[in-house]
Amino acid sequence: MAVMEDRRTWKNVMIRGIPEQIGTAEIPHLVRRLLTHLFSAKQAKMMALDGCFRLPVPTSCSTEGNRDVIARFQNGPDRQAFLTALQNKSPYDFKGHTLMFYTGLSRAILEWRRSLKPLTMELI
Repeated sequence: MAVMEDRRTWKNVMIRGIPEQIGTAEIPHLVRRLLTHLFSAKQAKMMALDGCFRLPVPTSCSTEGNRDVIARFQNGPDRQAFLTALQNKSPYDFKGHTLMFYTGLSRAILEWRRSLKPLTMELI
């Protein structure tokens, strides 16, 4: 089951820091401008996105703060090129917004990492 979820999320990039004032319809355009800013216009145009959307508010959290945005690339090499271009630039300042980028990981992997946190804190 975790393998299927990993397959589903491996082309995703999570973007943190896009303000709530930017509407759902404007998010794909903002991500496109970010791609054009990082790459040449021709290369950015060739990078295909399946979609960009804002995550829903978790029921356990208050509604304050910005929700994360998921950008889903059509293929892995485009996603990898995007993350490589941003490798040493996090947090990234773009159009007055401070953005942070994360890879799309499955819930099982995130829980596994959390379970290892006490062990890694002992090693530090």
